[in-house]
Amino acid sequence: MSQSPDLLPKLLDCVEWGDRSEVAEATHLVTKWPLLPLEKALELLDYAYADMHVRKFAVKCMRSVPDDELFLYLLQLVQALKHESYLDCDLGEFLLRRALHNQKIGHYLFWHLRSEMQVSAVSVRFGLLLEAYCRGSQEHMKILMRQV
Repeated sequence: MSQSPDLLPKLLDCVEWGDRSEVAEATHLVTKWPLLPLEKALELLDYAYADMHVRKFAVKCMRSVPDDELFLYLLQLVQALKHESYLDCDLGEFLLRRALHNQKIGHYLFWHLRSEMQVSAVSVRFGLLLEAYCRGSQEHMKILMRQV
């Protein structure tokens, strides 16, 4: 585990997610697993890994990533939001926090979310994130309103 932390996605591919004991064991392993680099953590946000604990771990791995590096993956992270099972999720909260602390990330998050509002499958989720961002970033909203 500590020698090859990048193997977590391969290990999770072997889990029989319909078997409670396997899921419990996988969840336990994920909590003990060393943090992954951003690219591997992003892999865990794919639709194939719907488990809440796996996705929470992926977000945990990204918390220490600098804003400049996170910015490079922002579009992929917004797309990963589509695979979340619940409206209230760690990934959404993570992106919202980073957007509120960095106006550049906020600006691009706003437009990535806004550009997909016509997609009915994500319009509620993205709309709620947009509303939360707009309420939390009043100064930036003045700039964004001139662009709409």
